[in-house]
Amino acid sequence: MRLIISLLALASPLVFITLASAHAAPERFDPSPGAVLQTAPPQVQGWFIQDVRRQADASFIKVFDAGAMQVDDKSPVVDDADRRHMSVKLESGLGAGRYMVAWETLSDEDDELDGGCFWFFVGQEAADKAHEEKLRINAPDGCPINLEEASALFTKPEETSATITIDVPAEVNGPDVTVGLSADGVTIRPGTSGKDPAFGHYHLYLDKAPDLKHGHGPSAMDSGMTGTASATSVDTGIMTAADSYTFKGLAPGNHVLTAALTYDDHTLFEPFVLQSVTFTVKGDSGAGGGTGAATVIIIAIAASVAGLLAGGGLAWGLRRR
Repeated sequence: MRLIISLLALASPLVFITLASAHAAPERFDPSPGAVLQTAPPQVQGWFIQDVRRQADASFIKVFDAGAMQVDDKSPVVDDADRRHMSVKLESGLGAGRYMVAWETLSDEDDELDGGCFWFFVGQEAADKAHEEKLRINAPDGCPINLEEASALFTKPEETSATITIDVPAEVNGPDVTVGLSADGVTIRPGTSGKDPAFGHYHLYLDKAPDLKHGHGPSAMDSGMTGTASATSVDTGIMTAADSYTFKGLAPGNHVLTAALTYDDHTLFEPFVLQSVTFTVKGDSGAGGGTGAATVIIIAIAASVAGLLAGGGLAWGLRRR
């Protein structure tokens, strides 16, 4: 059984909230975050709660198109008459699409930096596409201030058709249980960095919902053909590139094993690729596990997905025994 869950990340327009009277935080922008315009504006403007200092490019507004190209004139202006106002002119003839505004301010009142970035759209089609892609109006941390950083942020990993198979008997004599791991559509290898969708490795979670925000497990990468772990060491996940894994000292009763596919840098595939399987360790079920374990983990996985701030798609299968 394969279940697809989509999370919608675009919500109401971003509202800036100042928690304390510090930094030259924004009061408003024009265009505003998430604005959908019929034509490209001639400039982008920002109004801030403190005077903005012009110093070594510390205060700026920069605008990038969806291809990470800077499309402003690279000459942001802090208004002499109102130093809480900053603007930058855009290139003429900009077409439909989505545009990212990256801003930073150095306050002339408390010498503090502030900054962030957001999207606005030219044409309803661009806004609808962003909605389909679960694009956040306020961009993630690490807003681009140069082309290299912009390219890294704007370039999403290619989607994958990869799948995971977990091979384990429905009933196991235990307490040591060896499971087979295999994947189609991806080459499994130990990873350190990068998001090439052709390569990845597994993160395993026994009787625990996957960490869908980060994907990381604390254990060292096992790059061999097989791996082992005691039941007490897998509470927060195991990273492995092995084609089988042995869990030692499992309690009698029902257990749920979930495998998540991650890129070389240990972040989860987009969309998520998960496979869960239930199995039973023979013995006195009162000693551990429990007949409700599978249901508990399924609910926990759903709750974890619903709590993702960035949204995303999920390809997830549960194999019942």
